[in-house]
Amino acid sequence: MMVGYTVQSQTPCVGGMAAGYPCNNVDLYSFVPLADMGNSPGANDIWGWTSTVTGKEYVLIGLTDGTGFFDISTPTAPVYLGKLATQTNNSTWRDIKTYKDQAYIVSEAGGHGVQVFDLLQLDNVVNPPITFAARTTFDGIGTSGAHNIVIDECSGYAYPVGANTCSGGLVALNLSNPDALTFDGCFSTDGYTHDAQCFNYIGPDATYAGKEICLNSNENTLTIVDVTDKTNMTQISRTTYVGEQYTHQGWATEDQQYYLMNDEIDESGNGHNTRTHIWDIRDLDAPVYMNYFDSNNAATDHNLYIKGDRAYLSNYTSGLRIYDISNIASASLSEAAFFDVYPSDNNVGYKGTWSNYPYFESGVIAVTNRTEGLFLLKYDLCGDGTLNCNGTNLLCGGSTCTPCTRKGCAGVDLAINFDNNSEQTSWEIFNNNGDLVASSYGTYNNGMTNASQSACLADGCYTLNVSDAVGNGMCPFRATASSLGTFITPGTLITPGSVVATLGAAVSPGICGSYSLTDVNGTTLASGGGVFGAQQTRTFCLTNGVANIATPNPNTGATVDNTSSLTMNIRPNVANEHIMVTYSGIEIEQTVQISIIDLTGKVIHSQTTSTETSSIDMDVSDLEVGYYFVQMISNKNILTKKFIKN
Repeated sequence: MMVGYTVQSQTPCVGGMAAGYPCNNVDLYSFVPLADMGNSPGANDIWGWTSTVTGKEYVLIGLTDGTGFFDISTPTAPVYLGKLATQTNNSTWRDIKTYKDQAYIVSEAGGHGVQVFDLLQLDNVVNPPITFAARTTFDGIGTSGAHNIVIDECSGYAYPVGANTCSGGLVALNLSNPDALTFDGCFSTDGYTHDAQCFNYIGPDATYAGKEICLNSNENTLTIVDVTDKTNMTQISRTTYVGEQYTHQGWATEDQQYYLMNDEIDESGNGHNTRTHIWDIRDLDAPVYMNYFDSNNAATDHNLYIKGDRAYLSNYTSGLRIYDISNIASASLSEAAFFDVYPSDNNVGYKGTWSNYPYFESGVIAVTNRTEGLFLLKYDLCGDGTLNCNGTNLLCGGSTCTPCTRKGCAGVDLAINFDNNSEQTSWEIFNNNGDLVASSYGTYNNGMTNASQSACLADGCYTLNVSDAVGNGMCPFRATASSLGTFITPGTLITPGSVVATLGAAVSPGICGSYSLTDVNGTTLASGGGVFGAQQTRTFCLTNGVANIATPNPNTGATVDNTSSLTMNIRPNVANEHIMVTYSGIEIEQTVQISIIDLTGKVIHSQTTSTETSSIDMDVSDLEVGYYFVQMISNKNILTKKFIKN
């Protein structure tokens, strides 16, 4: 199996940087360069799909020479499955949307048409990468291809736009039979449509309740169309705005009351910073331009999407920008987070990110860089809004598509003062179900003196594991014996700057490291550091968002004993078929649970044992390539260690 070449995978955003990329509250899962996508000349649009059979998440990335497919079920080790070649010629423009396990792909390449691709075959790729073939192609949208394609998943219609038919307006294609799409009508009254969003209307305008509505970006206007009757699509309104240069794309809030729009040329044409336009669309016959939000840099904006109370914007040279839109009713936006996939500059222009896909239920955000490749990111903040029933922005309305319950969380802060080896330190927090809920995503960069990271946790009990990669805790310069046979007590910290004659070498200055986890009030939830070997475990609980001191072990009800003699080792650490888990220190008649957990917190395998000193051979041959954890839970302690499936 070929794993995409990942650069600095599992790199947290610390001190405003992650693997050399400027960031704020967004961590890097992985990066895959274009060279690993069959040396594709460039990337453009992007979409996602979750298998209805396996539940795996896949990235569908538009490329100059076709469409690439990635299995991202392990986001730190994405697997490049292969490519569907362009139908005719290479093109800078390609767009992909999905409906009922099929992908529909358009391009501005001449004669390209609409490629139909069966996504279920992605579940069964054995020896990637492979060359894929289209299921069929629909050629009834003109000879010049199309700029974009929009799909209303509730109605089952696709709307190619920007084709050389129907004046470049909406073309309605019935997707009920993917092998035989039908042209059911088009809308050409307002000319060329660059992009659109179409949905079954559940907004506040009673006149259009239950209708199918499209919000069109028509170069210089927001044009709203009722497309319910495909043979008689009607224009509801056509509204321009001050300073328009090129109305490019936009997205409605999930309640369909407000709309954010980007104008691709107003930054360069009008000389202001990145500008996001805010609309009130509660009255579809008379939408109101409310205001705009200017960012703090000059980058040209491109595609944006909304999920809950966050907007995810691909702003070319300034990368992925995440806006808090919880006050959009007051025409107020603010930047909550960002990850700059083009660190060279934030200037006007068309380098950097083209688009992003923020709708994976796992929380992975997929982002393209036009000349570099694919980034998989994690937004490291809580409260990014509600998802609907299937984790996408699908707005069906009615009982079949109700919003999921918003998950509240409390902020906790972990402050770390490193020893001289920050590159050896990592940490994870698990909830009482064994789910990994926060982590450092691997060890830190070499040379760091301190770090501060935040996590959001719901009320409950947790385990914090702080690990050292070489097994000597957070104290440097310990020795076990000299070359001349003069023994030093194991774990002894040699005085900084001292010379040990029998070792014949000077010891560089160094101090022990420490860490402290606090709640929103500054109350210490867990702390430690110093000498602890390979891993130090602390447990803590939160009630009403703050510390609940002296709480029993969440798994057993017993008080946690961090000095327990329970030990665990995994061999080999990089495994192909099996791992041997050895353990000791289990009290007689004590039950111990051993589980394999993936990076999303899903328990892959679990079993129990009561043997006093033993080992277990665990078959991992069926696991996907990537990182996993073995967690051992006894009545008095919890141990977690990481291994890699090769």
